[in-house]
Amino acid sequence: MFYDNNENVGYLGDDKDNPSEPNIGADYSGIEYDDDYIMKGDDDDLMRQAEINAREAWENEYDSGQRYHHPVFDDERKFDCQEFIWKMIEEYVKLKNEINKGKCN
Repeated sequence: MFYDNNENVGYLGDDKDNPSEPNIGADYSGIEYDDDYIMKGDDDDLMRQAEINAREAWENEYDSGQRYHHPVFDDERKFDCQEFIWKMIEEYVKLKNEINKGKCN
């Protein structure tokens, strides 16, 4: 997920130093990403809260034994970088709806 200030965050697999934790952080691999995004938010602060919510959900999943599964090579439940971004989007939309709901009351 990219923020307006060019920071990014994503799920990078199991933490190499602590395999019982997800490695969620910035990608500094030097990979050039195109601007073909699946969603553009209009509130980085809200997206950062969505990131916090997604991190907490994934840490809970790890606590219950869930680990990285590549969707192409693994028939188990998908738990990969794309799934993390979809979880962030889900959380963002939920937060956005809560705010909009409050404005309508």
